[in-house]
Amino acid sequence: FSFFGSACTSIMILTKCWSDKPTGIGAVVVFISHIVVAANYGLGYKFAKHFGYKLFGSYCLMFIALWILAARVGWILISNVHEHNRMAEYKLLQTRRAKESAAVAATNDDSSDDDSDGYDFGGEYESSYSSSLYGRGGSGGGGGGGGGG
Repeated sequence: FSFFGSACTSIMILTKCWSDKPTGIGAVVVFISHIVVAANYGLGYKFAKHFGYKLFGSYCLMFIALWILAARVGWILISNVHEHNRMAEYKLLQTRRAKESAAVAATNDDSSDDDSDGYDFGGEYESSYSSSLYGRGGSGGGGGGGGGG
């Protein structure tokens, strides 16, 4: 049963890596399945020690260490892939936000003057309009305002 569980989780992770992104829960499942196999070897070692099977006991000890090492390496690899994917998604989100901010800034760039109504009439027209409005002489061009007085 323990080998079957380890094989299933390994297949699950392999298919997840190719089709989707592995998750933190996947790392936990793989780690636990490998620890279960190591525990199975631990029971084998206890059996070998009880009945005096030294060679089988050595075999079990060696594979306990290997399965615990495999569990640790699997945990690290899946966690690194998960963290890499999380950071890639974060950077993608930041890039999208920066592009949206740049687009909004470019849109608002034209209306950044101090007009209260938000319209930008252009420099020369605006100055001649305001000068005619306030009774000052225009600035030559644009049909600028009447004489002040």
